[in-house]
Amino acid sequence: MQDNNQLNRMEEMLGTLIKMVGENNSRLGAVEDKLGAVESRLDTMETDVREVKVDINELLQGQERQDRILEMLSVKSIETDSYIRDFKRKL
Repeated sequence: MQDNNQLNRMEEMLGTLIKMVGENNSRLGAVEDKLGAVESRLDTMETDVREVKVDINELLQGQERQDRILEMLSVKSIETDSYIRDFKRKL
């Protein structure tokens, strides 16, 4: 009788363990799914960051070009003002 009770308890414990392993496997599957989604979003963000870096570099190059143009226009404006003053003096 005692052996039978012991066997029943062991079967019950084994059933509980099997149930716990199943629940853990289910949770692990959910965690793996979430991790996959996070990895996918991270890949998208890395691509976006690379594109933003390219855009920033292009903007910086454009800004440098505009700075050079403004500098040249400034010099031309000063030269033009000087020519106009000289011209007015000669009149």
